[in-house]
Amino acid sequence: MARSSDEGVQVTVEEKLEQAKEYKSLGNELYKAKEYKNAIGKYHRALLYLKAMPWAAANSGLGGLADMMNSKAKPTSAADMKLKPESDKLSADCYNNIAACMLQQENPNYGRIVSHCESSLALSPNNLKATYRKGVAQYYLRDYDSSMDTLKSARGLPNGDKDKNITMYMSMCKKELETQENELKGIYRTMLGADK
Repeated sequence: MARSSDEGVQVTVEEKLEQAKEYKSLGNELYKAKEYKNAIGKYHRALLYLKAMPWAAANSGLGGLADMMNSKAKPTSAADMKLKPESDKLSADCYNNIAACMLQQENPNYGRIVSHCESSLALSPNNLKATYRKGVAQYYLRDYDSSMDTLKSARGLPNGDKDKNITMYMSMCKKELETQENELKGIYRTMLGADK
């Protein structure tokens, strides 16, 4: 690590990326051990390193570790920029893995799951798992129209048509949408006095 006389230790882009990979790997091990809360912590830690990349420094309000690692950062070099695609993929994976962990928790925060899936999809638009998980979270938020649209998108992705879980949730959405439509018809009949 290169040391700067006044700023302390300067962490290189490669070192940040390696540290992020290490935290993601630890998160994966914890996920396999069904320690979802601890896994989420490791994925978040990996994301802190990734948010501290020079190309992410333009984002305001990184806070904490990210600000410390970017303080007086050198301009991004061409060599550093070659690592951006790998960094983006790693970020997408971490957001997606957080969503996976959250879906396994006792009381999932489905709104946050959708948000994490959207963050993953912003970096990796054709990510089947993130698209599927977003659709599942939307289903549990009772946003059946959006869930159906998202699940249709998932089914259209490579191997999406082979995923039985996607088909199952689409069927569940269809049933809920039919129930909602029948309830609305009943309300309209009552409002119009057709039941008299």
